[in-house]
Amino acid sequence: MPFLVALMVMIAVAIGIFVGYAIHISKKDNYESTLKILTVIVKVGMLVAILSQVVLTIISLIATTSDVIIVLAVLKQVITTTFLILIYNNVIKLMNNLAKKEIFITRNSYYVKGIGLLFLYLALTEIIVGLIVGVIMFRSYGNFTITFSSDSSVFVYIIVGLAMQIIAKILKMACKIYEENQLTI
Repeated sequence: MPFLVALMVMIAVAIGIFVGYAIHISKKDNYESTLKILTVIVKVGMLVAILSQVVLTIISLIATTSDVIIVLAVLKQVITTTFLILIYNNVIKLMNNLAKKEIFITRNSYYVKGIGLLFLYLALTEIIVGLIVGVIMFRSYGNFTITFSSDSSVFVYIIVGLAMQIIAKILKMACKIYEENQLTI
């Protein structure tokens, strides 16, 4: 157990240093450096998230006792992992376009919108599974509680999803303005 605590502390410190470095790079207003560091953050972060979902799926198979809850837990983990893979795919495509300096193209707004929708689907998945587990617990133990894998994950998914939808709309409008300006010149 102390080993796990030490490992978690080291990971937290490493992430903190990395985020501090990312903030430092971002403040310099250097587009290429910022894009490189964001690409690394996205690639590594999303891969870690996907791997953690796979590990959680395996743990939920081993640790859960009720057959119905096992099926729900595994199904939820598979759906979540699939959404994270799709988000990763869209983010990589977006980052590749930004690296090629293809910023104001309509495709980017579709990628951002897709990422936002996938985050909203993640929230919906958490809510539906939480309700189903709540009903199962009510039938078994007589008390109803909606359970989520993390108390704040649903809200984070919703906020990120809605923010991405707004950014996608702004980007789409910016693309139209950019195209009109290109025709004027």
